[in-house]
Amino acid sequence: MIELRVADTAVKEWSDQASFTADLQRAFRDDAWRNIVPGFPALVLRCTSRLANAVASGTILASTLVRTRLVKDWLPVLIVCKDNVSPMLSSHKSLYTELEDTFLSIISTLPLSDAQGLLQQCLSFSTRSVEDCPHLVTAFNTWFRRAARSPLPENNS
Repeated sequence: MIELRVADTAVKEWSDQASFTADLQRAFRDDAWRNIVPGFPALVLRCTSRLANAVASGTILASTLVRTRLVKDWLPVLIVCKDNVSPMLSSHKSLYTELEDTFLSIISTLPLSDAQGLLQQCLSFSTRSVEDCPHLVTAFNTWFRRAARSPLPENNS
């Protein structure tokens, strides 16, 4: 997509899917639906992961609004998949962890108020102990450091 110069548009469209992601969450919670198309959640998350990785790495330059929407709309889908899609295959577990890490990287670039709300949703990443989620600990440490800094004075030119 990057070579075809459609990646920027794809990220904008993917981040503007609030109603679609709400429908996906309902579908992924439904046992009957999950049995009909068992590989679909992983496919959706792989697509999301590729776009989010490109945004997090700077390959795709996305506005603050697009980055916020991308995480805000797709983070709940990740959480539902992680909680409801079974069995938890090792390939899915690595996909979930990679997408969690990518979302946390994007969150660390957002304004503090947006980051705070999204980080609270990320608390579900922690399964048993701090050792399970070093990427979550790093994201919270980054947020606390940023929040503790005094605001920069504005230039009155």
